[in-house]
Amino acid sequence: MKRTILFAVACVAVMFTVEQVQAGVVISPVSASSPLPLNTSGFPLINLINQSGLSPKFTSGVTDWDTYFAGTVLTSTGHWIAQNKTVNYVDFDFGSTRSLTRLAMWNYGTGGGTSSVKDFTILTSNDSSFASFQNVGSFELDNGPRTAQVFDISDSFGRYARLEIDSNYGFSHTVGFGEIVFESTTLEPTPEPTSLAIFGIGALCMGAGAARRRRKEKQAAEA
Repeated sequence: MKRTILFAVACVAVMFTVEQVQAGVVISPVSASSPLPLNTSGFPLINLINQSGLSPKFTSGVTDWDTYFAGTVLTSTGHWIAQNKTVNYVDFDFGSTRSLTRLAMWNYGTGGGTSSVKDFTILTSNDSSFASFQNVGSFELDNGPRTAQVFDISDSFGRYARLEIDSNYGFSHTVGFGEIVFESTTLEPTPEPTSLAIFGIGALCMGAGAARRRRKEKQAAEA
């Protein structure tokens, strides 16, 4: 009896070792908005999410995050420049609720000088007005070459992200940066498909258990 119980426990344990792992992909927001008026040089908000200056490009929702950022990802001329105000923020809409775990930004960088974003805070929400939100971290962006700077944020779920610009590198009239992307993680079964794997393991356990019972019955009849 004791062996039978241990065998059943082992089967259950094996069934639940069919794990799910997180696979992160690069996503771009589908839209961006800000109360800040554009600078007269006219680099619009869409430049933050349209890959206009990125090399290489990626496919939003498909490209693997770690693979994409394994190499050097540069931004050139694509950027946004707005008038610098006391309250500075940009809101991003993903189109649907997404899991968010990391973000990458490219600063205005070389040539942008003191207009580049320095300190910033990221909020996530399912409410476009951000009446309720989660603060997922505050960070400092280097004012260096136009390469990707990656930040770990507190894991969250949200349709919207707000980037609050807390400071720039000193210029009082304009502020801006190059591009922003996020990592979204989805649970993927390993091995696939999970339901078939569990069914198969369960069937093997049931078959093995039935065989054990038949052997015991045969031994009892022969005794």
